[in-house]
Amino acid sequence: REAAATFRNLALGYESGLSMIQNGVLPTLVELSLSDDSECQHHALLGLASLAELENKSQILMLEAGCLRPLLRVADSRSSRGEVREAAIRCISLFSCSVDSHSFLL
Repeated sequence: REAAATFRNLALGYESGLSMIQNGVLPTLVELSLSDDSECQHHALLGLASLAELENKSQILMLEAGCLRPLLRVADSRSSRGEVREAAIRCISLFSCSVDSHSFLL
């Protein structure tokens, strides 16, 4: 839970967010987004959404790291907390705004 919260906070900064992506944090965030702990999920998904806001290149790297399937699963889950689902949907929505990521979404 603390790791997810830390990653979420780091993802808010442009430089630290890019550093996270370049240094292999994405698989860990994806794994944390699948946690049974809804607070951990929430932090991880908000971290992913913040990273998705950085630039198109980060979105492609995120999609290549496999974050779409877990996001879709959380967004479609009726058992996920509302704010957790909203974070997943926000991230997917950000991906849809970039033409470069459309091939991953279709």
